[in-house]
Amino acid sequence: MNNRLLFPRPFKAVGLVLVALSFILFIAWNWYHFEFGFLATTGGSRTEGLDFQDHNLTNELMAIAMLTGLLFIAFARGRTEDERTALLRLQSLQVSQYVSYVLFVLGLFLVNGLAFISVMLLFPYVLLAIFILVYHCRMYLLPKFAAHEE
Repeated sequence: MNNRLLFPRPFKAVGLVLVALSFILFIAWNWYHFEFGFLATTGGSRTEGLDFQDHNLTNELMAIAMLTGLLFIAFARGRTEDERTALLRLQSLQVSQYVSYVLFVLGLFLVNGLAFISVMLLFPYVLLAIFILVYHCRMYLLPKFAAHEE
């Protein structure tokens, strides 16, 4: 089966590297307040709701790298792309949507204030992470369990 919407196979390795680097950057940024000096913005204007004065874009770089890496991992072509893998991708995407929306509804009730915005910003990452987890579990673990049962 030829699916033109999938990334080429080497993108999975690129995605793994991006996710690993952005995770390391997240730890350094969150725990040690690390920021890249060349990503600092100075000057600019302050408008209602937007502040462009003295800001560092390290966390934005980290978020973009993480999202891009997860997209590459999730939608890179596998070794074999047939009807079974297409069906597994579809089912995994459905499960990840359901789980993400359940978590979204729980977040509506359980998280308040400014933390709510932070939790809501995590949902694109959660959706992709759940998809990757469910797809790979179904793709690689279920056939091994089925072979042991026979």
